[in-house]
Amino acid sequence: MSLSLSLDALLFGLLAAAYLGLRFALPDFPQLVPDDLRAGALVTLMVGGYWLLDLLPRRSPLMQQIIQVGKYLAVAVTVIIVVVLPTILAINQRHQTAPHQFAHDGLMQSESATQFALAGRNPYIESYQNTPMGQWQFNIGGVRINPALEHYAYMPLTFLLPLPAQGLAQQIWGWFDQRWVYLVFFAALLVLCLRLTSDAGRQISLVVILALNPLFVPFLIEGRNDVLSLFGLILTLLALQRQRWVPAAVTLALSCATKQYAWFLVPFFCVFVAGHGTWSAQWARLKRPVIAFSLTAAVAILPWALWNPTAFLGDILYFQSSPMGGGYPISGFSIGVLLLAVGVLPSPLTPFPYWLLQLAFSLPVLWIMLRRVRLHQNVPEMLIGFGLVLFTIAFFSPFFHDNYFGYIIAVMALAWVLTGNQLAQEVRAS
Repeated sequence: MSLSLSLDALLFGLLAAAYLGLRFALPDFPQLVPDDLRAGALVTLMVGGYWLLDLLPRRSPLMQQIIQVGKYLAVAVTVIIVVVLPTILAINQRHQTAPHQFAHDGLMQSESATQFALAGRNPYIESYQNTPMGQWQFNIGGVRINPALEHYAYMPLTFLLPLPAQGLAQQIWGWFDQRWVYLVFFAALLVLCLRLTSDAGRQISLVVILALNPLFVPFLIEGRNDVLSLFGLILTLLALQRQRWVPAAVTLALSCATKQYAWFLVPFFCVFVAGHGTWSAQWARLKRPVIAFSLTAAVAILPWALWNPTAFLGDILYFQSSPMGGGYPISGFSIGVLLLAVGVLPSPLTPFPYWLLQLAFSLPVLWIMLRRVRLHQNVPEMLIGFGLVLFTIAFFSPFFHDNYFGYIIAVMALAWVLTGNQLAQEVRAS
């Protein structure tokens, strides 16, 4: 019998190699990737050990268990080297220098938003000019004044979830970095994702993809908050698998109160939960989840929306998603970058009817995938539809940030790991 590496072994080697490449791609960010060759050598050793374990014969259940435990140890050591230690290093370097260094501007803004909330002030009407974010060097396409200084573009849970820890830590130590919270959510989602499938190969493959995604890990380390929404998505999937529609609706609402792009999952969720049958039968299944979703979203979002509706909607919708663009400069991997490159747009802030392209490309995808979800009633197609719609909306916009792409990759990985899984593949009346 010929030897061959399993898919999880190839994925681990590929994504670990991507980490090693980051050492050269990010020379100015040693806090993201330790510039010590010993770290790279340890990661390489873990890959070699993983491959060796993968090729060992599995002659008994005990041997299978030993191999599986060994693989998880190799992955754990690699994640500590690639993710955990660089994050702690970045936190420490920031604490030793200044609050506007060794962190993403979004992290600084979320921390300041939490401070405003602790002081009873509205993060959506405050200016961030006199916060650490105001000292952060901004330069996108020649635009040197960060327009986000006057807009808090994140949903409320991004500053509410870290609020207890930040308030307590500042009382005790006088400082806090929200990446401590992000690391907790990161560890929790890696543990929870194991419950999405009983297939050992797919389990460890998913852990490897989520933990070593090169378009997720560097941005987690610098303090972007996608991990919060991804955690909520995994909770939603776990509830859907067990046909617990109301808890699934609650966790989806919490995810939507964390990140705007989670809202694109809502129509797929509704079609999936509604299932087949008459309209009255579908509504009977959907009614309680819709009520649970609405109440949860209202509790998390409405107090801030009603405090100042104009400021709230301007920050979370118009600033980032203006139909004509112009709020935030063109950046990332979007169609706007190509339009700027060929001279259609003279400036990164030039308005353009992106909404026409978004509608033209995303509506057909939405229609096709909603029909497929209604026909086949399975979670993987729900996730694929969500990922494809999110991709088209993001690409045909002024900016398609790298971490958005990393999030979509994670969504597609979740769809893949659930393909063929018998849990929650068909909706049944509760």
